[in-house]
Amino acid sequence: MGVLHRLTSLFRANKQADDNPELVLNSFIEASSEKLGELTVAVRRAQSQWLTSQEEESRMESRLAMYRTHAEEAAKQNDPDTARSWLMKAQKEQEAYLNLRRESEQKKAAADQLEQTLARLTDKLHSAKELRRQWLDRSRNAASRLQAETDSDLDWMAAVEQLKEDTLLAEAAEEVRRSRPY
Repeated sequence: MGVLHRLTSLFRANKQADDNPELVLNSFIEASSEKLGELTVAVRRAQSQWLTSQEEESRMESRLAMYRTHAEEAAKQNDPDTARSWLMKAQKEQEAYLNLRRESEQKKAAADQLEQTLARLTDKLHSAKELRRQWLDRSRNAASRLQAETDSDLDWMAAVEQLKEDTLLAEAAEEVRRSRPY
């Protein structure tokens, strides 16, 4: 019995939320705001990782240039073994550099994609807030119109009642005037 009662109350709650646009918009805005915070952190983290890999690329380029310079100096000094050793280090560094460069490009693409998602979510959040504002304005306008119509209906009804009373009094005064012969 408790499970059925709980399910029934859940379905009623969902139906009530569906019937009230303000509740739907508020829950969307709340969820989107939380997601926006998480996404902002993810974007900043991805950008930081990309910048870190860019710094590492720069360091690797410097080491690569240094290895090549050492290899050239060794070749000028007629030391082929040392030159070969420096060139081997440069080749390994070049391979690592190319791998890092591919990873860096992937990190940049991921950061850009997250940033685009963040921008879309921000736009949706602003749209939802604008829709909520419009809905609130429209509901206030409808409520004030309904109140004005109710007030005018009450005024009209009061005027009709007053007219009936005035007519009744006028008829009574006319009857009294006719009943007195003087």
